[in-house]
Amino acid sequence: MGDYLHDDQKCDLRRCHEVPVHLLKDLPAWRMRSTMEIRLSSELWSERYYRIHVRPLRDHLGKALGFTLPEKKTHVRLILPIVQLLKQHPVDLRVIVADQEAYPLSGDERAEIEVKYFRRRASEIMCKGNPDSQMHNDFIAFLEGLFSFEPRPWTDFREKRSSRLIERLDDFGQSAARFVARLGELGPSRLLIKQLRELGPSDRFIKRLDKLRPSDRFIEWLGRFDPSILGRYLETSFAGLAESEKKTEKPSYRERRRWRGEASKIGNIVTPGVFPFHRDSATRNPLIAVPFLPQVMDNLWSHQRIFELLGDLEKFLGQAQCHPEAKEILSVYAKCGGYRTLFAECLVPLDEPFEVKVEEKRILYFGGIPKGGRFNLAQRPGAFSRQVLQIVTFNDAESNHVNIRVPDMNIELKKKAWTIRTESDKELDFDKGLAHVTQDAELFSFYATSKKRVERVWLTFKMKPVKSVRATNWTVWILLTTAIGALLWLGFLRRDNRIGMSQIAGLLFPASIAASLLLTRANSTLAMRVNRRDHLLTSFLLLALTGIAIALFIFEASSGHQK
Repeated sequence: MGDYLHDDQKCDLRRCHEVPVHLLKDLPAWRMRSTMEIRLSSELWSERYYRIHVRPLRDHLGKALGFTLPEKKTHVRLILPIVQLLKQHPVDLRVIVADQEAYPLSGDERAEIEVKYFRRRASEIMCKGNPDSQMHNDFIAFLEGLFSFEPRPWTDFREKRSSRLIERLDDFGQSAARFVARLGELGPSRLLIKQLRELGPSDRFIKRLDKLRPSDRFIEWLGRFDPSILGRYLETSFAGLAESEKKTEKPSYRERRRWRGEASKIGNIVTPGVFPFHRDSATRNPLIAVPFLPQVMDNLWSHQRIFELLGDLEKFLGQAQCHPEAKEILSVYAKCGGYRTLFAECLVPLDEPFEVKVEEKRILYFGGIPKGGRFNLAQRPGAFSRQVLQIVTFNDAESNHVNIRVPDMNIELKKKAWTIRTESDKELDFDKGLAHVTQDAELFSFYATSKKRVERVWLTFKMKPVKSVRATNWTVWILLTTAIGALLWLGFLRRDNRIGMSQIAGLLFPASIAASLLLTRANSTLAMRVNRRDHLLTSFLLLALTGIAIALFIFEASSGHQK
């Protein structure tokens, strides 16, 4: 106990990782209330504000340490789990714990704690309290590399190199790779050899035919034309590493194929109903992190060692899948690939409640919930979509409250145009009291206190211009349509009553000025996004009016010149 205690009124538990591991196990046990406020500040960003009310921690720390802290100790310095964030670069992140600024841990320290928590949960459920019976040191370091990996290199590569056609060919590329692998392993078909035996050729000929297989050089040459996105990503990433200070051999096509075989088995275990971010998660697809693991594991430059660790991971998850409580184990493993748990070093009171505040900016996504909840960070939303997509934590305290506000006075929330669904895209059960929703034009709010609620939920809602903006738009559209109709009628339909230049100008100028003021008035980027369809229609009508007026000018000028 003396190792942890310092000073007269403070104790230092920052080196004791048992504390954050124990606190992660049951967040609602020491958190009374969690409030998340999302402000839609612009087209690209949303601002998130978290407020978490925490109970006194003396009893919880005593359970984690196995002893009771002395009564004279009133404060403790520790590593506290705060919130779960998407694995994106944090923007304007600020953490305040007990009215003092706190600083998040680095990615490596965070991954170390997350792996210890995963080992603890796996040992309690599978290994009867002995985690080391299933995990050796290299395997633990491998997990730390997967948990600390940021998917930005993979998402940037897929976003720049891929297209819709390439994405459609991705499955074909994987099938082609499997075919080439099968061809290299088996050679001629067994059925062909059986039929030749029935025809009666010599056994010597059949043995020679059986030994015929594509050469390694041919397999490598064919592997260069792997059309799958992942194959090109691995080849490009390892080519870049080969040119770095740490010289590493570029893996051959056969080695990459072996890796992909093990990774596909891991993905088949993790994917079903566990985690939606399947394309951007290193725990779902470890190969997106493999090129960068040697930076944290000096002994992982061996391609054979990578294959062995992938096999160990597949074996471990396969055993977990067969366990009655497999979903909890797989869920803990899977979410560490798409989320980062924010840990912070802080000084908090032992016997008094305190408050945690977090501020961050997060990318604002437009579009609907992906099929099956399988969302990726580089998805392309519709150009005219007014529907906002958010994923929020919903079970990290006794009660969770979510408030969504639109500070822009030109935009309001559309009533009865929201959905709340689970991560796997299933309807949320309101009858059991899982959520209570209130909404008006400026605020969308829901909360839940049931212990049966899900961990995270998808949230979609639609926005629209306020009534005054809609009325202005309709006024300009009617004015432009009327001006277009009048020009067409006077200029082309009434041949006996020719239109003059003054009449054309009288119809063109007021309508064009009104439309121009509507298009150029000061708007926020979010309001411009919501009004994009309306502005496009206004621009089309204005161009049509201008084009008709110019045509009539030319027609009248040519008619007057002929006379």
